[in-house]
Amino acid sequence: MFAYPERQYNRLSQTAIAKGRGAWQENTSTNSFAFDTPRTIDQVITSYYLAMASFERVGATLEQWANLWLRLVWIYEDLGQDELARNAAEQAQKYFSEAMSTKSRSSAGDQALYLVLGELALRLGERADAFKNFRAATTMSGGDPRYKRMAADRIQDLRDQREG
Repeated sequence: MFAYPERQYNRLSQTAIAKGRGAWQENTSTNSFAFDTPRTIDQVITSYYLAMASFERVGATLEQWANLWLRLVWIYEDLGQDELARNAAEQAQKYFSEAMSTKSRSSAGDQALYLVLGELALRLGERADAFKNFRAATTMSGGDPRYKRMAADRIQDLRDQREG
């Protein structure tokens, strides 16, 4: 079984495809299943974990891992699964932090990443880290003025919560 985010299929290298094909051929299963249309929530979650197994086999990027975990944060929050949402947020934060320190992006890309890291820090109760990330997005030279405004608004929200 091979699962991968549909929007990213065209980004798979031939090496990744060969790795995935080889792993699939080595681990063939007599079990089969089909997703319903539309998928049940259990099937949605299962598809994310199947994507993780594929990510391991093909060597997905840090950003791909981070985005997958971020989507699981939202799903688990919507389901009221606080412990699973927290675990997913910790994983997303870990991968986004690693991506921030290992790969260069545009100023706007860095700002967006700081915003995401700030929001994840808030979800994890790390207000100081949230403030630090939002502040980095506002003080960055260049970048996107909308991101600066969003980060400044989040800083003001934190200040209002502290005062209120």
